Amino acid sequence: MSRLDSLKAAFAHRLGTVTYFRGKGQSWVEMIRSWVTPAAAGGFYSKYLGLSGRWSIVVAILIPVVVEGFGYLLGRFLYKHGGVAVDYDLAWKRDGYKLTHIATLERIESALGAALEAQKIVLDRLERTGVSFPVKEESHDPGRGDCAIE
Repeated sequence: MSRLDSLKAAFAHRLGTVTYFRGKGQSWVEMIRSWVTPAAAGGFYSKYLGLSGRWSIVVAILIPVVVEGFGYLLGRFLYKHGGVAVDYDLAWKRDGYKLTHIATLERIESALGAALEAQKIVLDRLERTGVSFPVKEESHDPGRGDCAIE
């Protein structure tokens, strides 16, 4: 690997790390950003209406705190009285993408069950005719997820 390739790889790694951690904090940044303008406007207008600088700062801080606190209390109310459960239930029932995938997984599960039954029938018939295979006994356990053939 040349020195240029090494520098490119190191830069890509660092850039990926920065964007990863930026994405992790993005929801907090959006929450703060959404309150900068209203808080600044509240502080500006309270100063304009004659409050002292100190009280203007208090008003600017209280605006997002009161509104976010109200949002928290509303969320707790919904959670306590079953609103969140209804929301998740409706989202589950109305998400066509999810429902399609669940139906597909159920079809796959039934097809695998039918294939397992067919395999048992075929192996049983082969044993009755005298054909045997060197298969480990525990390899037919569907819970294992592997097929160990000697």
